[in-house]
Amino acid sequence: MTGRKLNIDLNLLLPGEEEDDNSKRNLTMEQQFNKKHGAKKRIFNPGEKVFARMYTTNKRVWAPGEIIERRGNVNYNVLVQWCQGDRLIRSHCNQLRSRFTDGDVNGNSPQHKPPIHGYNLRSRGDLTSGGRC
Repeated sequence: MTGRKLNIDLNLLLPGEEEDDNSKRNLTMEQQFNKKHGAKKRIFNPGEKVFARMYTTNKRVWAPGEIIERRGNVNYNVLVQWCQGDRLIRSHCNQLRSRFTDGDVNGNSPQHKPPIHGYNLRSRGDLTSGGRC
């Protein structure tokens, strides 16, 4: 009569039509939000070269590093090359930027997983104390 489907209690017995509508709506809403705000999906692979944002001595510095592993949806373990040796830090993807080196072909970095045991990493206590260059 009104050109739309009437919603009654017996519709709850039907399999999952409402779930499909919600997921479709949320996907559309997410796409519109990302388009308006310029959001980009950032995914880094192990072995990829990046710049990591470091906060040290009340200064913000971009330090070169390499992705070791992914920890969750948006956090990564990054091996950063620092003035006193290499450091292992955890960074959010918003604090990481892709880095390209001269050896990269077409902007692709080699995909390998570096051995973590070969690095001289310091403990967490060493990271906070004496972090100055």
